[in-house]
Amino acid sequence: MDEISSRVEMVISLASKGAVGAAELRAAKGSLIAAGLDSVTILAVIMGLESEFGITIDMNEDASFLMSVDTIAAFTQAQLD
Repeated sequence: MDEISSRVEMVISLASKGAVGAAELRAAKGSLIAAGLDSVTILAVIMGLESEFGITIDMNEDASFLMSVDTIAAFTQAQLD
């Protein structure tokens, strides 16, 4: 797993207040919904991603990248490039 994916997992764990960690995400094959995150926690993930990576996520745009750790990491990498 690359550094961005690891940092995304950390952001998700912090946003869920530890309820969903790397093990739960891997068991859910990286899917945020399958791991049990609700919409409020996903909003916290968005804010955490913005803070952790110094990016801006426009929620008026397509947010389908928020489905899994892999898609979030790919989106984040694209924003950083």
